[in-house]
Amino acid sequence: MANAVYIIGNGFDMRMGMLTDYPSFLKYYKALEAPSNEIGKIKMRFFQKMKEEEAKEKNKWADLEVALGAFTKDETNIGLFKDFCRNTNEELINYLKSVEKQSPTPSEEEKEKFFHDLESPERYLRSLKLRQDFINNAITKDEVYSNIISFNYTSTIERLLDGHTNENSHISVRHIHRTLKNDYVLFGVNNAEQIENEEFRKDEALLDLIVKPKGNAELGENIDAECANIIRDGHIFYIYGTSLGITDQIWWNSIAQRYKGSNSVILYFDHENETTQRHDIEMSALERQIRDKVINAMGLPGSEPDHRQRIYVVRNADIFPYREIKDK
Repeated sequence: MANAVYIIGNGFDMRMGMLTDYPSFLKYYKALEAPSNEIGKIKMRFFQKMKEEEAKEKNKWADLEVALGAFTKDETNIGLFKDFCRNTNEELINYLKSVEKQSPTPSEEEKEKFFHDLESPERYLRSLKLRQDFINNAITKDEVYSNIISFNYTSTIERLLDGHTNENSHISVRHIHRTLKNDYVLFGVNNAEQIENEEFRKDEALLDLIVKPKGNAELGENIDAECANIIRDGHIFYIYGTSLGITDQIWWNSIAQRYKGSNSVILYFDHENETTQRHDIEMSALERQIRDKVINAMGLPGSEPDHRQRIYVVRNADIFPYREIKDK
């Protein structure tokens, strides 16, 4: 038995034409009337601070979860900050429910493409040689179990799989940060060190609210243990729709640990809006840069050439169904 692990991030929902990105949510959230004057004031401070950070050359606040931890630095009222976190979480759920409701039911053609691409993502590697290398290093004749770990709150994956799964299909889907069916989703940072206010780090109730791994542990739903076990037994890791950000570092570390202790391989799908037309001869250099990104995010030892037979990368692949985003 071989275990294929699919790590799916927000880029997947975006590819399906859904405005699930943080800038779109923040535009919505900023326009909402706050439930109290106090929350309105802290909300105003948050957006003012975000505006100031956006003006800087290196904007670490581009990721809302990172911004949430950084925003604590100059805040003093921990109770009010908790109220702000609860309100943000509640409105994020409301916003994503609205986005999901507006997303049309997947067509049979979209379902077929999704299912077909799940079966062989490696076909999007850019050359025959790379595909052959991947097959030689990763593909097994054993029966393959496909384990999808979604970092998203939506049910987009389940809607695409509808009608294509049964008890014999060997496909499972787990949402590591909960779903829109829950009254509170796991949204925030990876650990207490990402909360810049050291006093706030001492408040365990706040850590429950915004430190995602701690939230999982306190909820006791066992989804984190299940995902950790899946990664621990993984043979192939397909990573799509995530920038490998630090607020999910626990999972990059888990994959790295498995990678270092096994012969497992990684296929990372990178997406970037290209400003320059690249020739095919330039793709190797680009792939080396992306591979370095994976190596650094996972803290792997050695240099980029050491990992060329086990970390494969694809830029801007036409994998999975695509819907144009109509309103941005």
